[in-house]
Amino acid sequence: MSFQLSDLRSDARYFVFGDSTKTAYGDTDLDRNINRWYESILSEIFAVNGEWQVNGDIATCDLVADQNEYPLPTDILKLNKVYIKPTSTDDYLEATQRDLSEVHEDNSTYNPTTPEFDLLDNSIFVFLSDSIVDVTDGLKIVYQKDLTELSETTDAPNISEPFKRLLSMGAAFDYCLANELNNKAKSLKVMIDEAKASLVDSYANRSTVKPTILEPEKQNYY
Repeated sequence: MSFQLSDLRSDARYFVFGDSTKTAYGDTDLDRNINRWYESILSEIFAVNGEWQVNGDIATCDLVADQNEYPLPTDILKLNKVYIKPTSTDDYLEATQRDLSEVHEDNSTYNPTTPEFDLLDNSIFVFLSDSIVDVTDGLKIVYQKDLTELSETTDAPNISEPFKRLLSMGAAFDYCLANELNNKAKSLKVMIDEAKASLVDSYANRSTVKPTILEPEKQNYY
């Protein structure tokens, strides 16, 4: 089964009613609960996925002379790496997040020995040993994107195939809990806990060779 949204709906209804075509559990409530579980499951994956990142992407933007602040992509959920090219002839250098407790001067005069960055609201601030100059694609970030909710019947969650069914189990559990179908809710909870344990173990061990890192196609989101 492909487990697109239409499949997840049918699966959830089967868990509740033993009949995948019964519509007492309406699409609106089903979709809300499926997406709620999608967000929850992705959060658990993000916590353990290590080098092989889920919903990973790369964004670049140009450095502008004397400008420290740059907007982050609007779909960012987790920032993993920051790279900076101080000049157009330099290679990328990995930047570290600065320790604010060690900074005792104005941002405009802060020039660390190696590239550093800071985060504030929806912006990233970069700091170099010398003045910032114009550099095409001088700032590059590796990050994980927020989920795109499932809304069309052909939408599919970005989760490994064996674990997509967790979303329909979770949606079924929510319905049973709300409607006091306690025995079914207890059975589903056991199934969900077992599936979650397998999911965490699977994603924590997806990459056993650390130097082999899968990176998505480079895109400019700024």
